[in-house]
Amino acid sequence: MQRESATAEMAAQLGDMIPRFDVTELLPRLRVPTLVIHRQRDRMVGFQLGRELAALIPNARFVPLEGNIHIPWFGDADSLLRVFAEFLGDPVSAGRVEAAQPVAQDIAVAADEPAAREARSLIAGLDWVVLSRFRVVGNYTRYEEAARNVLKDVRQKIVAGFDRPSRKRENHLTWAPPGSGKTYLVQQVAASLPRAIHYREFNLAGCNQQEFLSGLGQLDDEHEPCLCLVDEIDAKPDEAWPYEVLLPYLDAAVDRGARFVFVLTGSSGSNVVEMKERIASRPKGADLLSRIPGGNEYEIPPMSLGDRILVVLSQFRQAGQEASREIQAVEKLGLYYVALNSRLANARQLRELAVRAIERVPTGEDRVKYDHLFGAGDPENKAFWMEALPAAGDLANRFVTLED
Repeated sequence: MQRESATAEMAAQLGDMIPRFDVTELLPRLRVPTLVIHRQRDRMVGFQLGRELAALIPNARFVPLEGNIHIPWFGDADSLLRVFAEFLGDPVSAGRVEAAQPVAQDIAVAADEPAAREARSLIAGLDWVVLSRFRVVGNYTRYEEAARNVLKDVRQKIVAGFDRPSRKRENHLTWAPPGSGKTYLVQQVAASLPRAIHYREFNLAGCNQQEFLSGLGQLDDEHEPCLCLVDEIDAKPDEAWPYEVLLPYLDAAVDRGARFVFVLTGSSGSNVVEMKERIASRPKGADLLSRIPGGNEYEIPPMSLGDRILVVLSQFRQAGQEASREIQAVEKLGLYYVALNSRLANARQLRELAVRAIERVPTGEDRVKYDHLFGAGDPENKAFWMEALPAAGDLANRFVTLED
């Protein structure tokens, strides 16, 4: 296709020009529903860039797809059409619009599927959920006790950096898979600190050199202790400036007694070891890693089924409070839908679902019902109901009661 559409010289000029476009500062201003799709092994644009793009657009939905072909209409184009159609609320199959469509392939509802059996077993046994029992800090919750206690230890280590003045580095490195809420965890830790401790947040993927330098430079005027999150610390792997700019601030506690606690977070690789290897291969990467004290490296586990249920329950409660509503219960069939929908795999997507559902809850109602998860006329509502009925019909009209 490239050979047919451009001369070699023109293709080279285009290849040189396109990466020079930078609209990152415009992305946070977008206020329209946004869908970002990226094939996971795209051979032209790195998969990480698609995630970074979605992260900068408020409430954007990010959908990873299989394949390595960059051009959208080559390869498995049907998968793209399905995602487009679902996003637009207009089901499509084989190029034609249909009045009704079976449940999307990313929602597994067959009674004999392991995911469906696990979800039904877990949700059927939930009758009363005390959210504080699962709380790590603030509104950040985890279902498994082991994961919860590991993260409580992480929280305690971060907070301990403010206990008393010292001239030692209080820097932390955290790896987490996408959608595990690593940013939200640090934000909730910051919210739990005394007001005298300030909080600053930087996203390396979303700023250029001058913006990053300017933001860090504001720390020079800080006279109070400050918790600093540098998210996407593994972004911009081909640039030399990020770590050169950051290093003096990671040393500030030692060099000038500044009470800064830095938390560096990233998602590259499959664990913290692989992320460190990628960081170490970059300019000044080994120097950056040397600023992380022993014992201050962590891994946040991916969200489990129980975590997703807890997150959406917490978000229903929180979204209700923000709308001056007191949500007391959630229908179990709605939770079953959430549990089996792979398009609701991270905290951001669950938050968006909760906010929209609360908007549909009638005045005076304190329960979130299954139907509140869908807009009027959404064909997925009826389709999922028909598919789920044989396996989980008994979850309809049964509710989980919530308590803070």
